[in-house]
Parts: sequence; structure tokens; C-alpha cells
Amino acid sequence: MAKPVRTASYLQGKSGVGSRGGTLNLAATIVKDTESLSFDAVPLTPLEQIHSNPFQYRKNMSGAKFEELENSMRREGITSVILGRPHPEKPGHVQIVYGHRRIAITRKLHQEGIEGFSGYPILIRDDLTDEQMRKLPISENKDREDTSILDDAYAYKAMMEAKVFRTQEEAADYFGISRRTFGEILQLADDPPDIQNLIETKKDTRRAARDLRNVPEADIRAQVIQDLLADAITVSQVPAHIETLRQHKAQQSVIKENKQAEEGAQLEGAVGSGLEDISSKARRDDVSGSLAQTTQEKNKALHEQSKLGTWKNQGEKYAQRLQKRLQNGDPIPTEEIQQVKELSQLFHTLTRLLESKQPPTETL
Repeated sequence: MAKPVRTASYLQGKSGVGSRGGTLNLAATIVKDTESLSFDAVPLTPLEQIHSNPFQYRKNMSGAKFEELENSMRREGITSVILGRPHPEKPGHVQIVYGHRRIAITRKLHQEGIEGFSGYPILIRDDLTDEQMRKLPISENKDREDTSILDDAYAYKAMMEAKVFRTQEEAADYFGISRRTFGEILQLADDPPDIQNLIETKKDTRRAARDLRNVPEADIRAQVIQDLLADAITVSQVPAHIETLRQHKAQQSVIKENKQAEEGAQLEGAVGSGLEDISSKARRDDVSGSLAQTTQEKNKALHEQSKLGTWKNQGEKYAQRLQKRLQNGDPIPTEEIQQVKELSQLFHTLTRLLESKQPPTETL
């Protein structure tokens, strides 16, 4: 297994290069000098010895830029050197500072069996600290076309949470940008997905994000984003467009309420004009209902007479069977005797009621 090349003496004497006063410090110098090296001057580090930056912040490892870089490496091979440090826990292994997409593509091409991609030229610095491992990727990506502003936003947030910088002013000064710009980029890390997607899709809309994050209405925000992507409005027109959409929404709400009120009035008129017809129909229904009730009562009386006849026949048959049982000396259960007494009492009561021509009461 090949041993990574350590170059602690590389760039010796340049540690004082750069200042914070609006310019990048030693980090940018290391990156630029590394990229100026011929990749032939640095031995390849085997892929199995290469590990990611533990503070890697890049969220997207695909897309058009990734494919463009892959196609370039297929045509031209490896043409640049990246920076790394010895892995603190795995002797002989390397943690890269940046270049994760290049390593990912190299692994892919190596798996395809393409010659020349069994490793990658990495300049190893023994003195890289965790703080520099956080800062250097942003310095390396700062002036490149494929840098993602969202990647920067997540990186800024991670560094502020890790207290790499004491204040946002200090961080902005380090990266050579204004305090306002740093704050705007930092805020993107906490924006909702629709705003983040807008920034990724249309890179000149960062100013619009500032206005959109103050719009709680999801439908209005979605319409503004759609119009921005379609170039129907410019970033500077976003505040006025938001206000126009809100006014239009309020007008539509008023129109809807008026329409509902009008429909309600029409319904009320229709109901009023139909009350007389409804009343007439109700009277007809009352007459029909009375006739139906009379017929129903007659049918009920006939049904009760039929049931009474059935009970009489069953009673007579039971009396005949009971007489035979008594003649044969069969024992009669106490429960059966009690039921016969209750039936006898019931019919006695019914007889008295009929004789007095009084309707049955609830006591029955």
C-alpha cells in the first residue's frame, strides 16, 4: 500500500501571506498554490486510503456540473491536485480538504476499469487544523463557477455553530465579503425548501429570498417563485409583485363573499315564495295521513282479533293435554302451575275491562 506524500515544508515561509482586511488569508494562498502544481509532481494516493473531510458541507454531489466535470475527466484524465492531511485515526490514510466530487468521479471511472484512475494526487499537509479543514473548502470554491451558494450557507452555519468565528463580522472579513452579504447567505440555510430551490435554480435571486422569507402565504410565495423562474418579473420587482398579489387575493375574497351573500338572498326569496305551496301540501298530507292512520288502526284491530283466536285454540289444546296428564297421575311442575295461574288472572282482568268498556291501562 503506497504511503501518502507528506509535505510539511511546502509553502514554508508563506504563513504570513494574506490579511483579514477584506482579503483571504493563508487558506486561499494554500489552495491557489496547490492548484498551480502539476499533478505529475505529486504521487497518486490509492483510492482505498482516501477519506472525506469530516466537516464536509456539500449537500449535492450530482447535477449538470457533476456530469460536466465527469465528462471532462473522461476526456482529459486527472489534471489537478487537491489538498489533504494525514487521517488522525488511520495511519497511512488521508482526509481530503476539498475535491469530493473529483474523488467520487475517480472512484466511478476506476470501477468502470478506465486506466489512470486508481488513485488521486493529493498534497498532504501535516499542519492542517480542524479550523482550516472547515475554512479551506469555502476558500477553494469561492471563485469557481460550480460553487453552490447553498453549500456556502450550510458551511457558514456549521462554522458559526462550532464557534470557528466569534462574530459574523469576523467571518465576513475572513472570506472577504460584506457583513450584509454574509448574513444573507447564512440565512439561506434556514429558509424553506421552495426558497432554497429557487436560489439553486436561479442563482441571481438571493435578493428575492430576503423578500420571500417574510411572506407567510404559501400560495403567494409560490406564485412569485413561479414568475421569477419564468422571467415574468425581475428580482427588484418582487416586493411590488407580492403586494399586487395580496391585493388581488383580497379582492377575490370580497367578490366571493358578495357572491355567497347574493346566492343566499336568492335562496331566501325562493324559500319565501314556496311557503304557500308547502303549506297547501302539508294540509293535503294531513288529510291523507288521517285516512292512512284510520286504515292502519283497523288493520291492527283485525290482527289482534286473529291473535286472540290463535291463543284460544292453543289454550283449549293445552287444557286437553293437561287433563290427560292429571288422569295419568303425571306430576305438574310448580313453574307450570304458576304460569297457568298468571294466565288465568290475566284473562280475568281482560274480561272485567271489556265488561266495563274501559280501555286497558299501563297496569296491565
